[in-house]
Amino acid sequence: MRRIVALATLTGLAALTGCGAPPPVGWCTPPEAYKSWQKDPGHVRLLDVRTPEEYVFIGHAVMARNIPFQFLTAEYDPNRHAPKMTPNPYFLEDVQAACKPEDKLVLMCAGGHRGAAAAEVLRKNGFANVLNIEGGFDGEYKQDCACQGKGELTHRGWVQHGLPWSTWVNPDLLYQRERPGATSRP
Repeated sequence: MRRIVALATLTGLAALTGCGAPPPVGWCTPPEAYKSWQKDPGHVRLLDVRTPEEYVFIGHAVMARNIPFQFLTAEYDPNRHAPKMTPNPYFLEDVQAACKPEDKLVLMCAGGHRGAAAAEVLRKNGFANVLNIEGGFDGEYKQDCACQGKGELTHRGWVQHGLPWSTWVNPDLLYQRERPGATSRP
């Protein structure tokens, strides 16, 4: 409920001030995203903005194109208790090559946070119809210390809704561009 009030407030303030900034990122549930894609697969693009490693080894929505917003590094971030990430410098360019500005873009990450950041970048760069999937692919888990290790969800993800997913990889949908600074193997 607070999210709806905050979005309405931000939208209202932008209208009152004449601000030319794009409206805030919209959200949808995994079932809403899937139904939207089913109705118009030619103009609704599901983009999985997780790393290629997550896309391949954890699984992905069968119709989702992988365009990573960030890449994994070989370093560990002790504050986040996770590997450090580095931005994909080609993210916007890759989305522009794969999608038209009039397409409806539905973004998915692991739990919803990277997708929201990626959606904001796209909205600021000419994509007007961008939604982020609440709960992402894996679901969004509570960060409360009392919940650690219990796997309590705040939002169910694509998988928990029983929507079509796979670990089989369609090479046409997997991110293929070589990462900056990567060395080619013979």
